[in-house]
Amino acid sequence: CTAPVLVLTLAACGGGGGGDSTPAPTYSLGGAASGVTGTGGLDALILKNTINNDTVTVASGATSYVFGTKLTSGSSYNITVQQNPSSHVCSVANATGTMTSAGVANANVTCLPSFTVGGSVSGLSGSGLVLRNNGGDDKSIVSNGSYTFATEVADGANYNVTVLSQPNTQNQLCTVANATGTISGGSVNNANVSCSLAYTIGGISGTGGVIGLAGNLILQNNAGDNLAVAGNGATDFTFSTSLLDGAPYSVSILKGPYAQDCVLDSSASGNVASADVTNVLIACSNNAATIPALDKYAYTANYDDNTITNFDINAGDGSLNSNVGVNTGLNKPTKIAVKTVGASNYAYVTNYSSGATGYISVYKVNAGNLDVVQSSIATGKGPFSIAIHPTGYYYAVNYNDNTVSGYSIDATTGALTRIDTDGTTAATQYSISTGTSSGPNAIAIHPGGGYVYVVNNRSSNIRGYSIDPHTGALASILTIGTGLGTGSAPYSITIDPTGRYAYVANAADNSISAYSINASDGMLNQINADNGGNLNLTVGNAPKAVTIHPSGKFAYVLNSNSVMAYKINAGGGLSAIGTALSPGANNLISISIDNSGKYAYVTHFNVNNNVFTFSIDPTTGALTQVGSAVSAGSDPYSITTSP
Repeated sequence: CTAPVLVLTLAACGGGGGGDSTPAPTYSLGGAASGVTGTGGLDALILKNTINNDTVTVASGATSYVFGTKLTSGSSYNITVQQNPSSHVCSVANATGTMTSAGVANANVTCLPSFTVGGSVSGLSGSGLVLRNNGGDDKSIVSNGSYTFATEVADGANYNVTVLSQPNTQNQLCTVANATGTISGGSVNNANVSCSLAYTIGGISGTGGVIGLAGNLILQNNAGDNLAVAGNGATDFTFSTSLLDGAPYSVSILKGPYAQDCVLDSSASGNVASADVTNVLIACSNNAATIPALDKYAYTANYDDNTITNFDINAGDGSLNSNVGVNTGLNKPTKIAVKTVGASNYAYVTNYSSGATGYISVYKVNAGNLDVVQSSIATGKGPFSIAIHPTGYYYAVNYNDNTVSGYSIDATTGALTRIDTDGTTAATQYSISTGTSSGPNAIAIHPGGGYVYVVNNRSSNIRGYSIDPHTGALASILTIGTGLGTGSAPYSITIDPTGRYAYVANAADNSISAYSINASDGMLNQINADNGGNLNLTVGNAPKAVTIHPSGKFAYVLNSNSVMAYKINAGGGLSAIGTALSPGANNLISISIDNSGKYAYVTHFNVNNNVFTFSIDPTTGALTQVGSAVSAGSDPYSITTSP
């Protein structure tokens, strides 16, 4: 009697002498109980172990409980409150863990009296008002009068009522009085909402707007409410936050466009006078004196030795001083990006963590060194790339669980806080899907700040999302294919500074796809990338990156073993500038242009771990290699620069 597997052989032949069939011992899961009330049925406390879906009803007045199903040693458990007794909120301490041979008797449940939170609404004459308490439990308001949130709050706990969505009609602004506090033995009924007519601040063609813009700038109103504006020529703008009648407004420029000078006239400040303000006028003109200075520092994220290498940039020729400093303690770092927050610069690094749940590390740039601000804030599984919103949000794409994670950036410390990225459910959802088995690996934000685009490597498409300017939440708006067809394996995406065109590098079919972007709704329309009638531009072997010069005039494509420069023509098509430059290495993976637009830096993934420097001709866009390569850490996956 023969069989390929030993256990099957024993069963077939009847041999083996009767193996050990004694079941593994099992142990009880439970804990103490206090404050439990309820009359049974829909008024009973029910706990659930979500690992095996076992439930237990805890009787009123009980001092302990035990689940009916015992667990073997090493089994996981996760206890939740499936149903609360009426007018009580129960919580479980030590709710998750792993069973031991001693059993678990400390998953203690405590029930406290609970009370409602609500108030009254007045002045509402439109639809779309949504209130939120304690970051969830959303309540849609359709008329004036009293309201109450569905979820009660335990005695002694805090409440925080906010306006999640303002009315979308009737030009209204709603505010909450007595919005925060602590439950103290009774219901809250004075979180009152008042709605009044409100008006927008901006500039509309004919009476205002931005004239002569050739890139993107960031505006502020009343030293806040940042607004990114991108365009080419005349561009309208409207701040997202409305103001009440009589309120003052003062528009200022936080950051101007590359090589342009923008000036506000007297229309930039005043008081709201029972109408939208549409006459704020900004005039932009070319001015080479406003080109930013050459960045001072460069950083590589080194995937295989879990480090960041710091470089000083030589002000004379843009070359890098090798291995000035190294930051350690990361876990498969992939992408590094730098943003100016207040008066300081901060570096944000995604850690792929071998495909498991990853994280972001946050550093403050301190004379070129990187000082830890946050060592770890969670992402999804396998974060590959990041994008920073021009006015204060941060998004990471997670390759292994097909999601985008969202964060807000603290305006003082640069630290990240996870946000409700989908914004559509009462429960906080830190990530939003990019599609089943999509494999998102690159992301780009429209310079105007209204849209974000993700390329999916496995599904060979682009997913687009709108961005809520108040919350940072994303909402899906489009899915469009890229490359020559299925299996193009797009690797990167970039958007030009005017916000008119997007470009995608397709690694598997050696092409660049180009798209025009509708300013009104963010939709993408594929255009002729080669400026000669072909939708896709054929480039060198396995292009991994495409990036745009800050002037918006030139594009640079990074192939596996070469760098190619292109002119961006009217209509968005690309025309080659000279011939491809090969620095003498294969598997080039990342390219970054410093803020001055004078130099480009390219990393070489694997073998030599080099960084190459190229100067950029400001008139033609042509590249020239500068000096010899310098060494980074092991497998530098990305590079960025910083002032």
